[in-house]
Amino acid sequence: MQYAKLVQGVYTEHSFEVPVCSIKSHFAYRKNIAGIANEEGYGIDNPYTFLNAYRTDDPEQPTRVGIIGEPGSLNILYSSYLRDYQCLDKIYAGLINHNPYNNVKVQPWAAQDWQVDTWYDPEVEEEKTVVDYWFRKDVYWVKPVTGDLDGQFTAKDYEFTCHYIYDQYPFVPEAGIGCPHLDKFEDIHHI
Repeated sequence: MQYAKLVQGVYTEHSFEVPVCSIKSHFAYRKNIAGIANEEGYGIDNPYTFLNAYRTDDPEQPTRVGIIGEPGSLNILYSSYLRDYQCLDKIYAGLINHNPYNNVKVQPWAAQDWQVDTWYDPEVEEEKTVVDYWFRKDVYWVKPVTGDLDGQFTAKDYEFTCHYIYDQYPFVPEAGIGCPHLDKFEDIHHI
């Protein structure tokens, strides 16, 4: 945060540009909803709200949510628009997540713990980063519509995901092809 503030100071002092507008999101919800997590920098549209929110007037009734607009595509590989991810973020989970009240801190999500270390890659004679993850035992695939459990999420699922995304074409935004998530996986050497 210290460096971000320094950059903001330099930016303000030298005025590289004058922003025409600044977007700020607004969220409205009924007062009969409890369990709302007002995430720093994002507001109430976050995984913590969707895991915890419930109606105080009738907890058995669903909590209805509106989004910015109709999703253009719900293809996790190729979607890259906010309105798509307002849905996709509620379906797919990462291994770790950030703390809703302090975005600098990370915390367990589908992985219960992790350890960061280094290893020596003899192929290129370089020291590289290695991350060991320990997966939670209570994360499952869920069938659409019924919500029935369809098998436990394992390291083999994560390995498949990494290889599948890595095998997609390089992302070319101008042409609208490729996987916009490739940059998250392209530096993985092995699993």
